[in-house]
Amino acid sequence: MDMLLEYDPNPNSQITQGIGHLLPEWNDQVKQNRYRADFTAVWARRDIDFDLFKIMQDNWLNVSKYKLFLMDPPLPKLGRELTSGLTSKKLRPYSTFLRSDHSSFWYPHSFKNETINAILLTDLGPWRRKVANKYHSSADNRKLLSRSNLLFLKNAIDSLMRTILHIGDGHCKSIK
Repeated sequence: MDMLLEYDPNPNSQITQGIGHLLPEWNDQVKQNRYRADFTAVWARRDIDFDLFKIMQDNWLNVSKYKLFLMDPPLPKLGRELTSGLTSKKLRPYSTFLRSDHSSFWYPHSFKNETINAILLTDLGPWRRKVANKYHSSADNRKLLSRSNLLFLKNAIDSLMRTILHIGDGHCKSIK
């Protein structure tokens, strides 16, 4: 989970500039939603993480109010492909999807061609109109907290817990 505190159900509160053209299906979904920032974005690789996304989607609460939109950037599947690919022109447009902490799950530092199934839940802070110019600045502070933003976060946490319990068959197998 990353940046899940910006919820805005007003039209034109979601910005797609800089990423929308890379993800046409997601961009269409946001457009049909009248560019409302009332959803959690899920970054996942369709051929690798889609089953995990589907489990999350099946366990998502209050889907009519707090939507869940899939973002599936066409990234390489394996670690070595990324290492050699980051400098390539092919991957340069997708650098936004590779710069965060989550990318170490997708591409662990390894000489083996390995990957770990992982999805990222985010509110897309830098692309939410109200906070885009405040992101990572002194204005990005608790004054931005509101009841609606905290309920948005609570829904994501509750849904994540349902997903974890679903995957673990209702309990944590490592606890005896």
